Amino acid sequence: MLTLMASPPSNRFIASLQILPEFFTYFNSDEPHHSTIPLELFYIIMLRMEIRGFTSMYFTLFQPLTKVLLTFQRSSHEPKVMLCELDSLPLELEEMEHIDYGTFVSIDSQDFRRIVLELDVHSVHVSLTNSQVKFSASRKEIVLTKEERRCIIGGLAEGKEFEFSITLHPLVFFHELSYKAKRAWLFMSINFSTIIVFPLGTSTQCWVYFSQ
Repeated sequence: MLTLMASPPSNRFIASLQILPEFFTYFNSDEPHHSTIPLELFYIIMLRMEIRGFTSMYFTLFQPLTKVLLTFQRSSHEPKVMLCELDSLPLELEEMEHIDYGTFVSIDSQDFRRIVLELDVHSVHVSLTNSQVKFSASRKEIVLTKEERRCIIGGLAEGKEFEFSITLHPLVFFHELSYKAKRAWLFMSINFSTIIVFPLGTSTQCWVYFSQ
């Protein structure tokens, strides 16, 4: 699996795009490898290559992981190849807490988009019981209940309640995510850290991790 992770300057969360091997035309990795690359430069290179008509990219990590080689190729009818190298940056890995996949709440992406737009704050307080989930900020709140089939909740016994906070800024990032997936799934860790998972298809998903 290829995982691309990034954190905004605020460091309020970590965003991760996870892509299974089935997504790729060719995938080969016999063991885990970690490397840090300049994301803005990576994006600029890919954008320029797309504008120039290149339709595929090979992503290669070299030992001892000081370089990342990007090989861009046009279609088989035009086998022109362009090579670009990215220097690896100092590696900084943040260990994520163990996630309890048995405790979760899932909401429709339209409701998630409503939460992002209507609350429109950096930090949103979430209160979860076995019958409802409440998103609140300042004097505003949005409540979604199982009875009205507005949410799916699992792993909470009757009378038990979880409370935690999530960050929904930059707004444009979360707003765009709400259009990419049909549902948003919130999972809790043992220390109340949270992960929101947005399934983007059968082979890809986006994770947003909020530490305690």
